[in-house]
Amino acid sequence: KGGPLLLVAFRRLREKVPHARLSIVGCRPRVREPGVEVVGFLRKDVPEERARLEGLYRDATVFCMPSFWESTGIVYMEAALWGLPVVMLEGQGRESIFPSDMSVHLAEPTPERLAGVLGELAADPARASGMGLCGRERVRARHMWERVARDMYEDVAGGISPETSRDDGTSPAEAGGGGTAAAVAPRSGAARGDTPRRPSNRPML
Repeated sequence: KGGPLLLVAFRRLREKVPHARLSIVGCRPRVREPGVEVVGFLRKDVPEERARLEGLYRDATVFCMPSFWESTGIVYMEAALWGLPVVMLEGQGRESIFPSDMSVHLAEPTPERLAGVLGELAADPARASGMGLCGRERVRARHMWERVARDMYEDVAGGISPETSRDDGTSPAEAGGGGTAAAVAPRSGAARGDTPRRPSNRPML
């Protein structure tokens, strides 16, 4: 996930910001450097470990995972929900999911450039806070389960065309038979004209 790049960048950052700290979560590399804490993997279903993870998010200034290959990157969403600006490498279409008002996408994955971005955010709390707020609002508006479930339902329901309807004018979903939305629409009741069951209001994490 870009750990070696981040570690070299952090060394550069410490040259200018001696009090900077780096917490590594999710793995246990053999690293012993000033200012670096290796936390390791934290399980969210264990109360003590979840509390530790939440404390790390609360104390952080910025979240950085300079992965060279990352499709969506749900962990960026998790960090954004905690009001943190997120720093990542450019690529794989993430720019459309995490716009520049909430994140930084590095086109040049060099330690010097990464250290510069981290230093700029650390030196400008107002900017970091503003980006974090934008990120939290965006994730809440677009990536919570309620929104995701609604979008999925609309996409599936929109796929029911007249060509897939039965001779009596009903769709396969309405008839309860097979078809594109047969397994989805009857479960929510929407194909019968009822009010869909409200999805859980939990983040997609």
